[in-house]
Amino acid sequence: MKRILFLIFSSLLLVLPAQAQFPVPILTVVEGPVKGITRNADGTLLLTVMGVPVILNASTRIHSPSAFLTFNQLLNNTRLPGRTPRGFMNGTAIATGTQDAKGVMTAVNLSITPAENVVVGMITKNSGGSLEMNQMPVKFCTDARIPGRGAMNAFAIPIDLPSVVVGTTATLEGYYDDASTFQSINLYIDTFAPPLSKAPQVSFMVLRATEQIGKGDTVEALGGVTFFHAGGANTQTINLYRVDGKAVSLIGSGIATRDNAFTDYGLFRIKVTTAVTSDSVQSKAPSILRAVNISPGAGMASTEDLVDIR
Repeated sequence: MKRILFLIFSSLLLVLPAQAQFPVPILTVVEGPVKGITRNADGTLLLTVMGVPVILNASTRIHSPSAFLTFNQLLNNTRLPGRTPRGFMNGTAIATGTQDAKGVMTAVNLSITPAENVVVGMITKNSGGSLEMNQMPVKFCTDARIPGRGAMNAFAIPIDLPSVVVGTTATLEGYYDDASTFQSINLYIDTFAPPLSKAPQVSFMVLRATEQIGKGDTVEALGGVTFFHAGGANTQTINLYRVDGKAVSLIGSGIATRDNAFTDYGLFRIKVTTAVTSDSVQSKAPSILRAVNISPGAGMASTEDLVDIR
């Protein structure tokens, strides 16, 4: 949808009178294949997405699905596991930012991945934790630029992978490599396989933010909690914080409800709109969110993860 809106807006520029004036800067979104990554003389980076030049500066947040990236990591042309293209070349990028009066785009946020592949099916082989899904070999990506998170249950709580039985249904996220192996970033398994720990835990399943430059940003969090410690309680309270370096600020809270079928676990959903501010950091959508279980007996269990900013 964002890509379509961008194309519609571009077509309007062609038909409106030359004297028409537009506010500067203009909110801009570009999504497509990466065809070039180079360093400019002033230290900024130039990313070419579908032929569109995108400037990345020191304020641009750059992340893969599972890690924040430095300029050097983005420029690193070492092949990602199982891939023939070097680095992130021919991968997919989503850049959100502004255009100046000359049409030059500067990204506020850049999301980049080798590919966005998903498989839903079942585990067809498990040899001590070495998996096949739908008869396709699965590996957990170990590259620091896009590290795999291991195996989790449907509530994103880490599980004991060798105990998962063949025939269990699962969802796999990551990228299919050139060696016909799936490089897993997230593996969600629908199973009663034992968790790695029965200590109080809280997890993120989805973290999403919509960057609305000059307005409050929309933040959505979906996550899981454990109820092993909760006794007869059917709810737990989760606080949601944004983390900006050493600065941590509460932006919302929500209630986790015990699941009717998987009673040792529960889900929470939190959706908030951040306050409009002139602060150079908090005026942007949060890059990192932290969830803390503040309920009795939870021991302030927490988790922290990067946000998918669009």
